[in-house]
Amino acid sequence: MTLSTCVTWQVEVSMLERMVLSSIQIDKIWSDQPLECFQNLIHMDVNDCTSLTYLISFSMAKSLRNLQSLFVSECVKMRYVFSQEKDEVRWFFGLLKVER
Repeated sequence: MTLSTCVTWQVEVSMLERMVLSSIQIDKIWSDQPLECFQNLIHMDVNDCTSLTYLISFSMAKSLRNLQSLFVSECVKMRYVFSQEKDEVRWFFGLLKVER
């Protein structure tokens, strides 16, 4: 099951600003198609989701334009934040604050 499946259940998420996912054993969070219902998401924390190999597809990145903070930890199988590395991704996340 993916989070996009939850959206089909008519869950109202269009005003969601913070999402915290912890200890969820899923392959991917969203489908690879853009979901405009997450357009207001500002903060996202992903912790201990050990089955994820990537966090966001390039297509889905287009829907998360307001994302300002992204925290990922203990996702041991994750190799990439984005399923496809593209230079344009930084343009979509113009508000994202990068900390190292």
